[in-house]
Amino acid sequence: MSKTSPRDVVIIGIGIVSPVGIGRDAFWSGIAESRTGIKHVELLSFVATPGCIGGEVSDFNDETTKKTHLKTLRKSLKVMCREIQMGVAAALQAMEDAGLEPGAVSPDRIGVDFGANLMSSPPEVLIGAALKSLSDKNGRPQFDFDRWGEEGMAGMEPLWLLRYLPNMPGCHLGIALDARGPNNSITQDEASGCLAIAEAANIIRRDRADVMVTGVTGTRLHAVKSCHNSHWDILADGPAETRVRPFDAHRTGEALAEASCTLILEARSHAEARGAKILGTVLGCGASTVASRDGHP
Repeated sequence: MSKTSPRDVVIIGIGIVSPVGIGRDAFWSGIAESRTGIKHVELLSFVATPGCIGGEVSDFNDETTKKTHLKTLRKSLKVMCREIQMGVAAALQAMEDAGLEPGAVSPDRIGVDFGANLMSSPPEVLIGAALKSLSDKNGRPQFDFDRWGEEGMAGMEPLWLLRYLPNMPGCHLGIALDARGPNNSITQDEASGCLAIAEAANIIRRDRADVMVTGVTGTRLHAVKSCHNSHWDILADGPAETRVRPFDAHRTGEALAEASCTLILEARSHAEARGAKILGTVLGCGASTVASRDGHP
């Protein structure tokens, strides 16, 4: 017979923004119906993927973001790149799924632990500043770091950096949710989400918080990142419907995609005291999802 502890960590809410579906119910329906999220990329058509195929969240666009997913944070959208927007949207979904209304948890007892990777700006954002940093050397324009410091940086948007810092999902969530407990951001490539969940669970076990908002956001469907991945990773080819089949002996590789997912974790005793619906229990966490070509870690 299994034993439970008051500081057991349970899952009470899930939020997800993915190519298969936005929201827990839509995502589960997509999985149950064996729908693939891999298709022709439309919003992010500049990506360097074979046949312009990838896992794009096509329903997450400027219009739906402002009207639905982040309608309460419209003023903050100007300092959120797409990855940050997806991360915050998934977290707000998860809070709603958990039934946590504002004030339901003491602000000092709710924290955020979020995973992300390095975020890159679109190359065109840097064109103006780069052109101001060119000097003529031997009849050819070359980038001049001295001019960059004096003239180039002056051509950058004042809030440019805030749009691409990987700790910004956690910052925006801490402010939006008035979460004054532990707040951390983890940037460890594909392991970021797993490590964030593990750390969030341990924070609850150590009684530093009763509720933790934890998850990950990221994209490889980016002009710069897709170029890198097309050289470094094994990208699959073939029809979009069958391009990604990781458990098939004849698989040919992976596809680039984007997504975000958030879990709301809570101490079992705290969740039971307020009558929360428990979706699952965190028993352990992995640290990586990398496999080699033949499928071995």
